[in-house]
Amino acid sequence: MSSVRHEASTVDPTRIPVIVAVGEASGRGEPLGVEPIELIALAARSALENSRTTEPWIRRADSIAFCHIASWAYASPAAALARRFDATPVDLFDAPIGGQWPARLLDRAAARIASGESTVAVIAGGEAQATMSALIKAGREPVRDAGWSADPGGPPTFDLDQLGSAAMQQAG
Repeated sequence: MSSVRHEASTVDPTRIPVIVAVGEASGRGEPLGVEPIELIALAARSALENSRTTEPWIRRADSIAFCHIASWAYASPAAALARRFDATPVDLFDAPIGGQWPARLLDRAAARIASGESTVAVIAGGEAQATMSALIKAGREPVRDAGWSADPGGPPTFDLDQLGSAAMQQAG
């Protein structure tokens, strides 16, 4: 039997990642629904309120990472969210499609904070697929009739390679 000796590592207590707030929003009840980026901005405002601080810490975000939005295309949702809060992050990351990304983005943000690359990281995502489906069913055009963004707008595209490794795809 072999023994493994583990040395206690010293952790800088100022670099321990902590989730300070979460937020959510819904567009239910809106006659034409709410586009994903607006829902996400509303959720970010909710997170600011839930953090119980008077400081708008999202403006200090040096990292914004986004889960893929499947219901509507944006050139860079991370950059769009940064602009809404006058943040100037050095790290903007828009994840490809895949259900593993929320956890991977949390790991990524924690690693960046622990290493000193980041101090305030925002992870965001949201969908409006039900709204999109209702607009299409009603014969409404999201940009023209509901004021959705045309940057670039429309249904997003992705290739199957973004859905994970071959083993992940085989496992479903």
